[in-house]
Amino acid sequence: MPLGMTLQAAACFGLLTWSTDSSYATMWPPFVALGLGVGMVLAASSDAIVGNAPVRDGGVAGGLQATTLQIGGALGTSVLVSVISARVGSTLGGELTRAGVPAAAAAGFGEAEDTVAMGVAPVSGTMPEQLRAAVVEGSGQAFMNGLHAASLVTGLLCLVGAVVAAAGLGSRSSASAH
Repeated sequence: MPLGMTLQAAACFGLLTWSTDSSYATMWPPFVALGLGVGMVLAASSDAIVGNAPVRDGGVAGGLQATTLQIGGALGTSVLVSVISARVGSTLGGELTRAGVPAAAAAGFGEAEDTVAMGVAPVSGTMPEQLRAAVVEGSGQAFMNGLHAASLVTGLLCLVGAVVAAAGLGSRSSASAH
């Protein structure tokens, strides 16, 4: 479990290197590491939860594990989307201005924070090409700010989880030695 969580943390920290023009070659290694880490943690946690339950309670233990996995996934997704949205909201105006959108126009895009937080630039076909390009660039950078914030939070939580799991393993092996 600690190794899988450390691998997940490394994958999350790898996402911090991404930019709006990152290639697929940059993107796939963290996804592979994340998948391997999740697989390791799921297998180890299943063994720890179901394997340590009395045989007659194995079904209940498996059900509790599946339930907590679903609840954790839903809560984790909600929290991370909130982190992305908050970071996009706090940086969108500045990123649009830096990309060349006039300050008055950039302020008008404040209502598009939810759209940008989903990775979509709020452009239309009626915008002048130069403005459209600046909105795409600024929106992309604001989205990356949100993605980086969520990746940092996730990576740090994975490291905490790895330490907790390692401490749990250490206390479990010292308890079985007595």
